[in-house]
Amino acid sequence: MRKLLLILAILLLRSYGYCCDCNDIIGLKAAKSVFEGRVIGIEKVEAPYIYYQIKFRVSTVIKGVIKSKTIIVNTPSLDAAGCGIPFTINGKYQVYTFIRYKKLYTGECTETKKLEEDQ
Repeated sequence: MRKLLLILAILLLRSYGYCCDCNDIIGLKAAKSVFEGRVIGIEKVEAPYIYYQIKFRVSTVIKGVIKSKTIIVNTPSLDAAGCGIPFTINGKYQVYTFIRYKKLYTGECTETKKLEEDQ
C-alpha cells in the first residue's frame, strides 16, 4: 500500500511540476534593460494569448534607456509555474527585461526580484 501511495504521489507531482525550462538566466549582461520600480498597475491581456502587462513607476535605471517615469513590462503569468513573476500592486522590484514579440518582457528566467521596502 505504501509503495502504491508513493508511486501515485510521484506521478501527481510530476504532472504539476515546474514548467519553466530556463537554459540561461537573463542577468545584467544579457538584459535589454534593468531598473528598480514600484508596481502601479496590473492588466490581464487575453488576445491573441494570455499575458499580463505590469506598469511600473521607475525609481532607478541600472541598465538601458528608460525615458519615462513609468514603463510597461509584460510577463506570461503572475506565478512561477507559468514562467512569470508574482507581481503585486505597490510591490517594489528590481526588473530585468528582454525583448519578445517586439515588447519588453520579464519572467522566471530572469534575475527579477522583489526588493525589501527599506531599499
